[in-house]
Amino acid sequence: MIYFLTVIAFLILTYVYDYRRCEKGKLLWWIVMLVVLILISGMRYKMGTDSIKYENYYNWMHSITELKPADFQNTRFAPLYIILSSLCRTISSDFILLQFVLAIIVNTTIFYFLWNNSRHPYMAALLYLFFLYINLNMEVLRESLAVSVFLWSWPSFYKRKWIKYYMYCVLGFFFHISSLVMIFLPMLQIPFIKRLLLPGMHTLIMVPLILIGSFVANYYFFDIIQLIAITDNMANRAEFYSGTRLSGNTLNILGSLMLMFKYAIYPLVALYFLRKLKADSSPKMEQIQVMTMVSLYVGLVTIGITMFLRFNNYFLFFPFVVISDWTYSYLTFKKKLVRFSFVQWIIILLPLFGCQFMTYMANYNKSGSLKVYNMYYPYSNRIDEDVSRERQKAIQYSRNL
Repeated sequence: MIYFLTVIAFLILTYVYDYRRCEKGKLLWWIVMLVVLILISGMRYKMGTDSIKYENYYNWMHSITELKPADFQNTRFAPLYIILSSLCRTISSDFILLQFVLAIIVNTTIFYFLWNNSRHPYMAALLYLFFLYINLNMEVLRESLAVSVFLWSWPSFYKRKWIKYYMYCVLGFFFHISSLVMIFLPMLQIPFIKRLLLPGMHTLIMVPLILIGSFVANYYFFDIIQLIAITDNMANRAEFYSGTRLSGNTLNILGSLMLMFKYAIYPLVALYFLRKLKADSSPKMEQIQVMTMVSLYVGLVTIGITMFLRFNNYFLFFPFVVISDWTYSYLTFKKKLVRFSFVQWIIILLPLFGCQFMTYMANYNKSGSLKVYNMYYPYSNRIDEDVSRERQKAIQYSRNL
């Protein structure tokens, strides 16, 4: 019920403040919804496969005064996450403290980014709620901190303040190794690469080429990663993942089409109309469009190499901005400007949200007796600590993965 009420609240707010463009109370309700999402994440109990593993790790974590070199050497966790966990453990042995600290950092960062970059922030926040909220708040807790660092670095990136940007890169790396992707992003500023990434007729050629290339690369990906691994940890993780379901494509035709809808079709349509209307031609918006195309191409690679899905945790916020800016805008049909009603826009976006909803309805185990949503629904809180029977089975099953 709490998820349903939160979605309804965002729908009402996007109607009032994005569609009707009211201003009174806009920032106040933004803060209220931020607090709501923090509370949902911070008060959760036994939700999320990875989150439960982090809680078990937290239980034997040493306090900050008792940390030793071995605490950093005998784990795959990055140093800054260990220090943050240890600081919280020094204050309280209850994992709820770390849950709240992470929820505050991650959601405040994301809400700040969306507020400052989207013309329709409530729609952008609704997209975040559907697509990334559960993953960043209840699963990839360490990576969510690195994603937050990436969003902090965004002003430095589009303003080309490279020294400051690379300081953020170092900070992100010490939270999670996946933030290494940040190191290569300044290459997007090279004029040739930038022109190639901006949408145009060449996009119609690049999309199928990248899609085909992702399936070809699937056969050699983990061997290449092990060859170029900078650290033993990277090589070991590559070897580990090569033997799991993340090592290749696990999608059927329907699953691939759903990813195409989520990561390619909607962002491309939104970019087409925004560029046609020239709604915002500022340098910052141009950079957002480039990053949207990066997210699109990463999404296409994901269809062939499932492990790449985690990298879109960094880039999906840019399609959120583009799609939300396109939503409620005037569209050009036969040289006439047309503005759809709020209900018509909801119908237009329904397949996008439906694809993500189907992701939660997917099978969690091979027999199909457990679904992905069993780890998150019904919502369990720290007050009554009630865990459904399906959740208990899903937790037990996850321990064997």
